[in-house]
This record gives sequence, C-alpha cells and structure tokens, in this order.
Amino acid sequence: MDETQYIFDNLNKTRQDNLSLNLSALLKLPIFVILFGNILYALILLLRVRILADTFESNAGGKIKILMYGYLTLIVVGSLISLLFIVLG
Repeated sequence: MDETQYIFDNLNKTRQDNLSLNLSALLKLPIFVILFGNILYALILLLRVRILADTFESNAGGKIKILMYGYLTLIVVGSLISLLFIVLG
C-alpha cells in the first residue's frame, strides 16, 4: 500500500534532474548555417571575379583566377574540417 501511495504522490511532481540543456548541441545548427553561407559566398565571389576577369583583358586576369580558386579550395577544405570537428565534438 505504501508503494501505491508513493506512486500517486509523485504523479503530479515534475523532476528537474531529467531536464538538461546542452548548449553545444544547441549551437551546432547555426554554425552549420554560417559555414554553408561562407561556402556560398566564396562561390559567388569566384563567379563574380571570373566574370570581371573575362570582361576586362589584363595580364593579371590569370593570377586573379588562380588566387580565387586557391581561396575557394581553402574555404571548402576549412569548412569541411570545421564541420568534422563540430560533429565529433
């Protein structure tokens, strides 16, 4: 009888120890969005530079394209490494 009374007494009580807020899990989604936006920004910048380099003929056009491809590669690789650390963390 005591066990049944204990169950009924604790039926309406909420336990605070089960509720925990993990801040790192909460911040993972915005970080994913920011990294994805960074990659999209680098792609748009690459397209813009390619259009400008093709529009205006100059000797530095090839160097600028190579620099932009290097920048895009760095951004993609850096973002993938960051995503790996976020997922594993």
